[in-house]
Amino acid sequence: MGLYRDQVHWSSEQVPCPIAWHAIHHPDSPAIHRGRDSWTYAELDNRIRTTEFDSDGHMLVFQEWNSPDLVVRIFSAWRAGKTVLLLNPRLPEQAVHRLTEELDGRRVPATVRNQATTSEARYYSASIATAMLTSGSTGKPSVVGHSFVNHISSAYACMSELDMDADDSWLWSLPAFHVGGLSVLWRCFCSGASVVYQPRQKGPLNLEMGSPSICSVVSTQLSDLVAAQICSPTSLKNMIVGGGPLSEGLLRKALELGYPVRTTFGMTETTSMVTLSEQWSKSFESLHAGRALEGVSLTLGDEGNLIIRGPMVCAGFYEKGEFKAVEARTMDSKDQGSLLPDGALQLAGRSDGVFISGGENISTGEIERAILAMDDIDSCLVIAVPDERYGRRPVAFVSPDLGSAYIKTFLRGKLPSFSIPDRFYSFPDLEPGEVKVPSERLLDIAKRDLSSP
Repeated sequence: MGLYRDQVHWSSEQVPCPIAWHAIHHPDSPAIHRGRDSWTYAELDNRIRTTEFDSDGHMLVFQEWNSPDLVVRIFSAWRAGKTVLLLNPRLPEQAVHRLTEELDGRRVPATVRNQATTSEARYYSASIATAMLTSGSTGKPSVVGHSFVNHISSAYACMSELDMDADDSWLWSLPAFHVGGLSVLWRCFCSGASVVYQPRQKGPLNLEMGSPSICSVVSTQLSDLVAAQICSPTSLKNMIVGGGPLSEGLLRKALELGYPVRTTFGMTETTSMVTLSEQWSKSFESLHAGRALEGVSLTLGDEGNLIIRGPMVCAGFYEKGEFKAVEARTMDSKDQGSLLPDGALQLAGRSDGVFISGGENISTGEIERAILAMDDIDSCLVIAVPDERYGRRPVAFVSPDLGSAYIKTFLRGKLPSFSIPDRFYSFPDLEPGEVKVPSERLLDIAKRDLSSP
């Protein structure tokens, strides 16, 4: 019967669930590696068919870390015609409650039937599969709606660039509540490859377990591997690094350890990656995020913002509980940069004050609003400073300076932990003729402080 992607086009009105398709045509092929054992596609499909949810709601909420059982619940929910809202377990309960109320989401436990359902495992391509947050905001996060068209077209574009097949296996090292983590499932299941699951653990990733041929990481995970001087295993063919800027220093160290690093750019709004570089060599001169994937169009708008077009651009956004569609599969990314002569994308930063730190989107404006909610704070400015492990991290300048410990205590529970600034500084005195302190000078102050022994 060949491959799923050869038989199923993402633009069809209905598409079969890739797990169900492989359970019929390649039932004994491994779908998920779980340490010493694995689930075949037939076993995974049977678990999905015997799982149900007792809920009339249109949206089910999952707030948990990766696990094989999470895969079962997500795909079971989709077969039942539900939209899945995936949330970070670290998100404050107040934010979770507001989101579930606004979106009419239900946190319903799954039950197991004695007999598998006989319903056909097919999806309506244009229906909304997932709702995901664009950032760790606790104020008013944007909620992106992805259709099955978005997920499958994105998977196909990545599969084509990597030449994936059933012999590949992908380490599931990013959480499913981030689109980069959920996309690993779609790429594997659409190609007939297998997902390599590892339980959460402290310390570097275990790249030997399951012998993955592909992994996707953020700079923090790569930094941990480099710091531990762990060499790339021979099984690893591609290491895709995204989720924010990768420093040249970290890349050089990774290459010395033999990692087959490829850089990428993508967003929640584009259903994960839209560019991918070739594997970097030790002789590289300057970094970029690679060229556009198949089906993706990249152009620069009048303001220098990157405009992205393609079938993987999200179906729309939820605003106050209502779904608003994105027109013409086109997205202004708010990222600024340039397109090199060979088409590679070189990013310069965000135009809206949002930056990525260790795979998490952080809004400087959101942090400033939270700090300014303190009665004793008169002014505040948050900037991003380079960080080898996380790519960039927030620091804050405040007036008056009430002390880091006091301000951090106030922010806990109001911001996700990854959005709380690492350091707090007093504003420097104005130079003659200055109306405000230039951000360049603030950045220099923070850099000098961070580089001092």
